[in-house]
Amino acid sequence: MPHGAGGIVLDVKVFNREEGDDTLSPGVNQLVRVYIVQKRKIHVGDKMCGRHGNKGVISKIVPEEDMPYLPDGTPIDIHVKPIRCTITYEYRTSIRVALRYGC
Repeated sequence: MPHGAGGIVLDVKVFNREEGDDTLSPGVNQLVRVYIVQKRKIHVGDKMCGRHGNKGVISKIVPEEDMPYLPDGTPIDIHVKPIRCTITYEYRTSIRVALRYGC
């Protein structure tokens, strides 16, 4: 994390050689690992993942006027091109569309 950045401490783990932690590198007697959560806008290069194991990297962020929209002018919230999506993802998407349109 860059100097001066902030966040919320999610977890703190302390590893100690005297307590039998064999995962420490030679010469290291104690290691403190702090997990910090930040809420920020996404940037190009950020990694994202879904609930079903699909993952990807933000490759491009375009202005709102260049985004796709429906024929009635409604903007599309997110554009996904799942090349290798799991069957659960497809089921969930189909059910969501059916519920939205009352099918």
